[in-house]
Amino acid sequence: MTAQLLRQFASRGISPGLILVASNEYGLHGGAVGSDTYLLPAEAAGIAAVSVGVEPGGVAPGVRHLPGGPRTFRTLLDEQLRRRTNRRVPAVDVDPEWVLTYSHADPRTARSVETQPSLGDGTLAASMGAYNPLSYHNGSVWPHDNAITVAGMLRYGFVEEAQRVALALLDAGSTFGARFPQLWTGFDRTEFTAALPYPTSCSPQAWAAATPFLLLRALLGLNPRLPKHQIALSPQLPAALLPLRIDNLRIGAERLRIEVDEHGWHIHGLPSSLQWIRALPD
Repeated sequence: MTAQLLRQFASRGISPGLILVASNEYGLHGGAVGSDTYLLPAEAAGIAAVSVGVEPGGVAPGVRHLPGGPRTFRTLLDEQLRRRTNRRVPAVDVDPEWVLTYSHADPRTARSVETQPSLGDGTLAASMGAYNPLSYHNGSVWPHDNAITVAGMLRYGFVEEAQRVALALLDAGSTFGARFPQLWTGFDRTEFTAALPYPTSCSPQAWAAATPFLLLRALLGLNPRLPKHQIALSPQLPAALLPLRIDNLRIGAERLRIEVDEHGWHIHGLPSSLQWIRALPD
């Protein structure tokens, strides 16, 4: 898969030196080679590989290990996104300042890495040469991946885009009796008006079943932080989902009701022991 993607990037003038691959199992785990080592075939020479995992056996030569795990990596990306006042992800070739720098690394290996981040659902876009709507990983739609994408887009301010993906997911999910399967085929709406089942998809499947819950939580901006006695709530629901009412929402020992409509939102039953905040701090 990595070699295939590299060929697609190369056809668009994106060399391996402009690509960052972050994962968490590049080293030895229990005496066996970490599964993510296979993300780095010979064609990947020149890619910036970063591990955010524990890596008890160390990492392979050429892989940078970031102490602090995924949180450290996310902090680095957040720092870069804050540079973008227009909240749009620029292309590498037109914005040489789009760089990721880990300033606390060993000075002998520290360097800036230009990257081409992208938003997607984990498979290939229809414009890519290897795209196949019936392929397991090269064109199908995975609802849980898309839900994670929605949560990420909302985190970085892409509200309209996130709402569009969320509504499309919910629309497609209705095809399957409101029970999300593992994946479905990636045919365009111009070809088929409803989502078509993938022949060997698991249904039900646990992570697919979690899709609507993550969509709802992300669109509500709902993040309880009980050790600090706080609950973050900042709804950004599309009009098509309004009005919305959630009853008997358990937060710790409390049971709350959340109502959202075109005029605003309200939390019912919020005790004095819980403080509402707009969003959790980074």
